[in-house]
Amino acid sequence: MVWIDADPRVRYERIQANAHRRGRRSEDDKTFEEFMTEEAAEMQHDGDSATLNMLGVKEKSDVFVQNDTSDLEAFGKQIDQVLGL
Repeated sequence: MVWIDADPRVRYERIQANAHRRGRRSEDDKTFEEFMTEEAAEMQHDGDSATLNMLGVKEKSDVFVQNDTSDLEAFGKQIDQVLGL
Protein backbone atom coordinates (compact mmCIF):
# COMPACT_ATOMS: atom_id res chain seq x y z
CA MET A 1 0.00 0.00 0.00
CA VAL A 2 1.28 3.47 -0.86
CA TRP A 3 0.73 6.43 1.48
CA ILE A 4 1.05 9.79 -0.27
CA ASP A 5 1.47 12.76 2.02
CA ALA A 6 2.46 16.41 1.91
CA ASP A 7 3.55 18.95 4.44
CA PRO A 8 0.46 20.27 6.28
CA ARG A 9 1.12 23.83 5.12
CA VAL A 10 1.31 22.65 1.50
CA ARG A 11 -1.98 20.73 1.85
CA TYR A 12 -3.65 23.76 3.42
CA GLU A 13 -2.46 26.09 0.66
CA ARG A 14 -3.61 23.66 -2.04
CA ILE A 15 -7.09 23.42 -0.50
CA GLN A 16 -7.36 27.18 -0.23
CA ALA A 17 -6.20 27.68 -3.84
CA ASN A 18 -8.57 25.02 -5.19
CA ALA A 19 -11.50 26.39 -3.19
CA HIS A 20 -10.85 29.86 -4.56
CA ARG A 21 -10.75 28.57 -8.17
CA ARG A 22 -13.98 26.63 -7.66
CA GLY A 23 -15.83 29.42 -5.89
CA ARG A 24 -16.09 27.49 -2.62
CA ARG A 25 -14.37 30.01 -0.37
CA SER A 26 -17.02 30.04 2.34
CA GLU A 27 -16.99 26.25 2.73
CA ASP A 28 -13.19 25.87 2.83
CA ASP A 29 -12.30 29.26 4.28
CA LYS A 30 -10.68 28.35 7.57
CA THR A 31 -7.53 29.22 9.42
CA PHE A 32 -4.49 26.97 9.31
CA GLU A 33 -5.12 26.15 12.98
CA GLU A 34 -8.70 25.04 12.20
CA PHE A 35 -7.38 22.98 9.29
CA MET A 36 -4.83 21.27 11.57
CA THR A 37 -7.50 20.51 14.19
CA GLU A 38 -9.68 18.87 11.52
CA GLU A 39 -6.69 16.95 10.14
CA ALA A 40 -5.85 15.61 13.60
CA ALA A 41 -9.45 14.52 14.14
CA GLU A 42 -9.49 12.73 10.76
CA MET A 43 -6.41 10.74 11.70
CA GLN A 44 -8.14 9.35 14.80
CA HIS A 45 -10.69 6.58 14.59
CA ASP A 46 -13.58 6.89 16.99
CA GLY A 47 -14.92 3.38 16.42
CA ASP A 48 -17.67 4.52 14.06
CA SER A 49 -17.84 1.98 11.23
CA ALA A 50 -18.72 4.79 8.79
CA THR A 51 -15.35 6.52 9.28
CA LEU A 52 -11.99 5.56 7.89
CA ASN A 53 -9.13 4.94 10.30
CA MET A 54 -6.57 7.09 8.50
CA LEU A 55 -3.83 6.48 11.05
CA GLY A 56 -4.39 2.73 10.72
CA VAL A 57 -4.12 2.99 6.93
CA LYS A 58 -0.90 4.99 7.24
CA GLU A 59 0.59 2.47 9.67
CA LYS A 60 -0.14 -0.41 7.26
CA SER A 61 1.40 1.33 4.26
CA ASP A 62 4.48 -0.24 2.70
CA VAL A 63 5.69 2.80 0.79
CA PHE A 64 5.62 6.48 1.70
CA VAL A 65 5.75 9.23 -0.91
CA GLN A 66 6.14 12.90 -0.07
CA ASN A 67 4.16 15.17 -2.42
CA ASP A 68 5.33 18.69 -1.65
CA THR A 69 6.06 19.69 -5.22
CA SER A 70 3.78 21.47 -7.66
CA ASP A 71 5.69 19.86 -10.55
CA LEU A 72 3.26 17.17 -11.70
CA GLU A 73 5.75 15.65 -14.12
CA ALA A 74 8.36 15.19 -11.37
CA PHE A 75 5.72 13.73 -9.06
CA GLY A 76 4.60 11.32 -11.80
CA LYS A 77 8.17 10.15 -12.26
CA GLN A 78 8.50 9.65 -8.50
CA ILE A 79 5.33 7.51 -8.47
CA ASP A 80 6.54 5.50 -11.48
CA GLN A 81 9.80 4.83 -9.66
CA VAL A 82 8.03 3.77 -6.45
CA LEU A 83 5.74 1.44 -8.41
CA GLY A 84 8.60 0.09 -10.49
CA LEU A 85 7.18 1.29 -13.80
